Amino acid sequence: MSDHYNKADAETRWYIRQLNLLCHEAECFIISLGRHQSTPEWVRPSNVMCWLNAPRFTLDQEDYKLFGIDTIARHQGGVYVGVNKAVGKHHWEVFCDEGRDSRIDELTTTTLKPQTEAAGDFDIEWGRNTHDQPFMQEQLQDFKNWLISNNFDPQDPTLTLGHPKIGQIDLQKSFGTEHFQEILEKITKHLDVYSIKTSDAYCEYDYTWRESKKLQIPLIR
Repeated sequence: MSDHYNKADAETRWYIRQLNLLCHEAECFIISLGRHQSTPEWVRPSNVMCWLNAPRFTLDQEDYKLFGIDTIARHQGGVYVGVNKAVGKHHWEVFCDEGRDSRIDELTTTTLKPQTEAAGDFDIEWGRNTHDQPFMQEQLQDFKNWLISNNFDPQDPTLTLGHPKIGQIDLQKSFGTEHFQEILEKITKHLDVYSIKTSDAYCEYDYTWRESKKLQIPLIR
């Protein structure tokens, strides 16, 4: 956290957080607009569920088995644990942003660190499965080659590549279909999360996004 944020009052902190979130929203929106024009069937909508003061835990040896290059291609309806990304970019982001010919020692704004913690945050992926598609396999192979060229071992689990999957939504039970466009049409009409139910837990969130400020400021304080 910056010194400015640490010295700010709770309401100012809330606005700083909103600016940060809007930056991420804008980035995703711009990428999605381009994808929607070029290959709309491969747009990647998702729910990003972040919680103030979400509990964190240190990754153990078993957790590292959930990482890997193949997990970059996320599954439709997959639930992915919130991993504490270090300040800077991780390997996949550098590869996508800088290109296959980029070299780590030439980058001045990137801090590559392995992940050591996970949090109660999670993402739900709604985009179509890409893993077996030729374009994804080609991109993943290019990424492996890029790692090797930069003296990284693509099989090294401590690099914490990809997205650890911890659950899967039953699409047929939830939507009556596994068709991407039909599910997307339903989701876009219900953007507020009212409740979350898993195999062994249930919780209601009886408020809308517009009411979040008055609920979050006391937590930020």
